[in-house]
Parts: sequence; structure tokens; C-alpha cells
Amino acid sequence: MLEALRRAPRRSRAELASETGLSKPTVSSALRSLSGIGLVRERGRSMGRRGPSASLYEPVPEAALVVGIDIGVHHVRAVVADLDGVPRAEAEQAVGGPDASHILEAVHAAHVQVGGAEAELAVVGSPGVVDPATGRIRSAPNITSWEGVQVEAALGDALGLGVVVENDVNLAALGELAAGAGRGRRSFAYLKVGSGLGAGLVLDGRLFRGHHGAAGEVGYLAVGGDPLGEADPARGAMERRLSQEAVTSAARAVDAADDRDPRSLFAAARRGDPVGRAAVTSTAQALAVCIASMTAVLDLELVLLGGGIGIQTDLLLEPARVATRALVPFAPEIAPGALGDRATLLGAVAVGADTARTQLISRSIATARAVA
Repeated sequence: MLEALRRAPRRSRAELASETGLSKPTVSSALRSLSGIGLVRERGRSMGRRGPSASLYEPVPEAALVVGIDIGVHHVRAVVADLDGVPRAEAEQAVGGPDASHILEAVHAAHVQVGGAEAELAVVGSPGVVDPATGRIRSAPNITSWEGVQVEAALGDALGLGVVVENDVNLAALGELAAGAGRGRRSFAYLKVGSGLGAGLVLDGRLFRGHHGAAGEVGYLAVGGDPLGEADPARGAMERRLSQEAVTSAARAVDAADDRDPRSLFAAARRGDPVGRAAVTSTAQALAVCIASMTAVLDLELVLLGGGIGIQTDLLLEPARVATRALVPFAPEIAPGALGDRATLLGAVAVGADTARTQLISRSIATARAVA
């Protein structure tokens, strides 16, 4: 019932019964329950129709607040939003150092800045893999002492409320699904290319995490001449081929003295600089290999690009499309993400709003059963 109202607010009982297939008495009972916990309210009456006017109902966005947090190595960003995902306050907090204690301090400070104490819960996007069996972080080499932390407990202590933790790239994919270029798509990947490499996978309209919570760790794709001989537990073969470090290495292969960072190289490529153009060509080819490898297994409809390297779509998009079509017979659409560096934050808010609605309804059911 609530989902039907969220899709099309201000509906009458008769319209909701028709859309959901529920009986009118069941619709009336559900509306009373949802109104009783503040998730739905009556808002006006139908006009201009045959017969008597009817009460219209709509969701209540301010029924609960949720906090979304995006953990980075250098900055933590936080937003508090209502159940429609509309931000009420945002903050960014510098991280004192790339280690667990400084991350927790920055998370707490950002949460205080946005005034999230009254929120129903927080959803946090973190680098690394959240092990579904233990709740511990794995594969987060850029943050000292972060691996092995039971993150929901640690962040819950820092914030003083319930916490859901998800991989940051997974949340970016969910952000694009809810409010970006993935809206209405059933099968797509959000590929973040920057200092590292990772993908969030949406299959049949749902986030796919895999058995160990490690689906989308495409940095470990076995590419190159001797991937086993170059094994690195912290960084896989594909990440060494497609990342900020790889862009710089491609430039140095052309000019050993060139020590420009990727941003400078892309700017130089736009001016026609040969070293910059060589770096772009190498990056587009590696991007195509990564996309083709995912598509060969998953038959993706769409791949969205994000991250500091991935957003250079004016240079990379068309060469990557051409190279991908040469590698697989059914190439996906390749496009830039629509949400930029806010994708993880907005994904956190979307997950938080869904979780908050479920929690409010579950508490109401539990209370009703206790009274009965």
C-alpha cells in the first residue's frame, strides 16, 4: 500500500484498491494503520468526478529522518534527509589520517554537524567488503586498521543510533537506481574508476552482493601476461591496469620523464598532447576489457561510469564503446553516471528511507500484537 502511494501520491481508497488488487476494507484498514504511525496522511478530497468526493491520501516524508554517510580516505561526508530523500542538512569533515580512529572521529563530527541525533538510523558507505557472516570489513588497504573492524557496532557507538553499513560503490549503484541514470533499468553495473577500481551490480532490479559480499570486486579480474606471477592481495591485476596509477604508468611508457598526475594528463590530452592522448588510449582500452569481462558473464544492459577517472567521459566514452563492441557480441550501453560524486550519499539515503519505513511498520505490528 505504501509503495503504491509513493509511486502516485494523493490517491483515494477506490484507486488504491484498484491498483493493488486489495479489497476496499483491507485498503481502509491499511490506511488507518499507516496513518496511525504517521507514514500516511489524508490530504484533500477528489474533485470533478462523478459521485461524492473521496478522501485522498499521500505519504508523509517527514515521518522519519535518515542519515547517509560516505567514508573516504581524506573526507567524510554526511547528509540528513527525509523519507523522500530530500536533504535537510549536509556536512563534510576532513579525516585527520587514513586510519580507523581518525575515520570514526570524522564520522562522529560530520554526524553532529548535520544534526542527525533524532534520525531513525544511519546508512554508511565504506571502502572495502562487508563480510555478511561476520560483519567485519575486508579488503580496505587504504585505511589502516579498518580491515577486521566490526563496522556496524563501531559506527553505531560513534553515532549513537542504529547503523547499516554497505560498500560505497554498491551504494553508488543504488543511488543511480533510485535517482539517477539507472532508474527503471533492471540489469546494470556502476563502475567506479579512480584511485581504485570497483563495481556495484544491480541484477533483476536488486543489488547483487555475492556469497562473500565481494561481488563487483572487478579490480581482481585476471588480466595481463602473468596475473598469477604478479599477484597482490591488496590490488588485483585489473586495478593495476585501470586506475589513477595505471594512467600515470601509461604516460611514463611514452615519456619516462613525465610525472604528471591523471588530472593533468587528461587536461593535456584535450589540448592534443601526445603523452596525454597515449594515456587516454591505454585507459579506454583497459576500460573496455573490464566492461567486456563483466558483460560476458552477466549480459549487462548498461554500465555507468563514475570516479575520478570514470567521469572523464568526453575523452573515454566513445573509444571505450568502440573497443567493447570489438570484444563482445552483445555490448552494453555505456554512459556516465548522473549523480557524480553524490551517488554514494544518495544511495545511502535511499537505503535508509526504505529501512526506516520497514522499521516503523514492524514496530507498529509488534506493538499491536503486544496489546492484543
